[in-house]
Amino acid sequence: MGDAVKKIKIGLFAYLFFEDLFEESIKYIGNVPLDCDIFIATNDDVKSSKIKQLAGKYLDGHNVEIMLHSEKGRDVAALLVLFKRYCLLYDVICFIHDKKSSQMKYESVGRDFNNHIWNSLLGSSEQVQGVLNAFQEETHLGLLVPSMVTHGEYFHTAIDFWTICYDGTVELAKKLGLNVKINGDKNPLSVGTAFWARTVALNKLFEFEFTYDMFPDEPFPIDGSISHCIERIFSYVALDAGYYTGIVYSKDIAGNLLLNQSYALNQILRRLDKIEGINTATLKTTLETLDRAEFRKKGLDPVFIDSRLLDKEVQLLSEFKEKYSYIHTYNWVLDQLSEGDKVPDNNFLKTFKYKLSKKIKTEIALYRYQLVDIILDGIEDYLNGITEIRQTELNSKYKEINASLMLNIDRDWYYQCLQMDDCDFLHMLVRKITLNGYLLKANRKSIVGMDNLRDVQGYRATDITFWDMQTCCGFVCKRDIKRAWKVYWRTKRVFLSLTWKYKHRGYT
Repeated sequence: MGDAVKKIKIGLFAYLFFEDLFEESIKYIGNVPLDCDIFIATNDDVKSSKIKQLAGKYLDGHNVEIMLHSEKGRDVAALLVLFKRYCLLYDVICFIHDKKSSQMKYESVGRDFNNHIWNSLLGSSEQVQGVLNAFQEETHLGLLVPSMVTHGEYFHTAIDFWTICYDGTVELAKKLGLNVKINGDKNPLSVGTAFWARTVALNKLFEFEFTYDMFPDEPFPIDGSISHCIERIFSYVALDAGYYTGIVYSKDIAGNLLLNQSYALNQILRRLDKIEGINTATLKTTLETLDRAEFRKKGLDPVFIDSRLLDKEVQLLSEFKEKYSYIHTYNWVLDQLSEGDKVPDNNFLKTFKYKLSKKIKTEIALYRYQLVDIILDGIEDYLNGITEIRQTELNSKYKEINASLMLNIDRDWYYQCLQMDDCDFLHMLVRKITLNGYLLKANRKSIVGMDNLRDVQGYRATDITFWDMQTCCGFVCKRDIKRAWKVYWRTKRVFLSLTWKYKHRGYT
């Protein structure tokens, strides 16, 4: 090795768990120079013996130490608890671990993630030499990480590598005392907890007193744990210390990635170009026309909802309130009745009353009593000769929905409510003879999608959260039997008045 590399002290730290990957992993580790000390941790004596045997075969001439590590916290705890005091002895370190990502639908997808990080960081002795030269020549280089994975099921994750970890990462940054802005609109540079690093760039991470108790027990969570937040924070720790993060590629990884991304971009653009109104002439015009597109934007999965939305709270609430404005309902009622004046018989009234009665019954079942009052206000205004009200007067009368940005929707509860079936036979019978089954005691809360209002979801609930997936906003309606009956009887009176007016119009 040249003099430049000898000036820095190098240490490699690896956590190995999967026995069928041991030999492959240790072959990769053998690509580090002989003056690089090697620390390998695993979780039991049997595995330790196997690693020792393989190290004797592939790491001859290296200084190797094999250590036992509690399985709790896996690779992240190994780095920040077990290896911590050893890491601080070196100028540049490499940390790496084996992985299978068993939560993926296909085993090969997780397996390729493992290949990606090992090939990127330790693909060959020349690759390692290039990394070490970079740290020697670039004095402000703090971290080198593998590129993000986008293959298989990771294609969707690549849209937002924060997943559900943004809030946890921001909170961790505060505990570490980082003075950097973590922008939720920009993906973190590192995912996977595998890197080459200038040790001083990660000082604040190593100075923090991590303990095994901070990490979750097995079975390890798929996402959202402190370990998942830590794997996203390395580049911010380095930035806080005044160092930048770079991405390292091997020739194999770079070639494969370029081919896959070119193919993906081509296929996406070919399909976008078929959508009317989308201009794919340049990236700028494509993005602009996509933002203006008429097609419906896909909502956010509740699992991804976090405080990043707070920056858009005013915009999202405004969109939600405009979309579900009570004024639209009021105007619709007046428009229908005004059109009905042109019909020379009572068939319109029968049809109108049937549809409106059904809607009101549903709204009462969903505790949206204010909406029923607005419908009845529209009918009464029509009966009083008012056929049009100025927008300003409507805004004064019906200001807005009492909506809020819904950031705390429980994922399990959400999906349970979406999959709710119709009620049992007894409840259906009671529903037929009472006002929406109110003889049965309410014993739960429910969530209802605004675009899929099914009255069955309102039964036996103490309150209902109405949720819009496109804006991540909603509002809660609470069960109020007294008001329900009041609205019910007001409906009877208003409908009688409407029928009386039609009867005296002289139509048959």
